[in-house]
Amino acid sequence: MSKGGEPLRSPILQQQTAKIYIAITCQQMATLRNKEEF
Repeated sequence: MSKGGEPLRSPILQQQTAKIYIAITCQQMATLRNKEEF
């Protein structure tokens, strides 16, 4: 996902992008926690 692209015009597309971004962030945080534990 490019941050320097043109702004999203569709609010629905914005919501989907935000959900994907949050899901990826949560996955990364969970992975880091698992690495710290083991």
